[in-house]
Amino acid sequence: MPRLYRTCLVTAALVLAIHLPAIGDDAAIECDLAWREASGLFAGECVESGGDEYELTLELEHPAAPRSRSDLMRALGGGIRPGQLSVPEEDLALPIGWEVKTLSGAQHIILRDPRGWFPLADIEVDEAGFRFSYSLDRMVPPTEVDLAILERADEILDGPAHWNRDDDRECEDDFESQNFSLYCALARACVEVLGGFEHRQPAMQEVRLAIDAMAGESRFEHRLKDFNNTRTFDDVKAMLARARQSVLATLQAD
Repeated sequence: MPRLYRTCLVTAALVLAIHLPAIGDDAAIECDLAWREASGLFAGECVESGGDEYELTLELEHPAAPRSRSDLMRALGGGIRPGQLSVPEEDLALPIGWEVKTLSGAQHIILRDPRGWFPLADIEVDEAGFRFSYSLDRMVPPTEVDLAILERADEILDGPAHWNRDDDRECEDDFESQNFSLYCALARACVEVLGGFEHRQPAMQEVRLAIDAMAGESRFEHRLKDFNNTRTFDDVKAMLARARQSVLATLQAD
């Protein structure tokens, strides 16, 4: 199994084990990070609305502490900066990313945590550190790239004969046999469109939301895998169509 996919699956499994709120929970999260000059990073705590806490870091290639939002935006420019989300009492640490993206014509600082990609709000940067909030109900919206991923996944799943209805979230055998589960069709589409697989790419999130809308009272441990393995091929195609329509509605609204 390629290391890229194995890493994504291990990360997802770890997320299930820690007590973080899930997408759709009423969870406003407030964070307060201090600059650690010796390490060249911000580090501190985030507190969710229920009172649970976890720690975040943001590593910068920066000779001095950013003293303003514009300083921080410049330090983040040009790529994805690494960081870590940790829950000390669970003895767990997960990689995260930070970047600057243009959304609706304005630049935003984005946190890529294990549940999705989130624009930061209420940002304050000064000599005391870096403070912000984010909400699990507000993710980075999909773009034309995400529409292309969903359309390509739909093309890959071109008929029941090329559908793997026994998904194990390991895609190497799907690629070799050219029989794809929903998860692996999306992974293949991501690789073809983006050049690599992003487990929380907005296209993947739109599919998860479409599954939630179609699942009714069903609750899945792994939404893409379990939906694929318990529903019909027509259900999978209808769900992809629903996700595409959602992305189109977002693009048209912009």
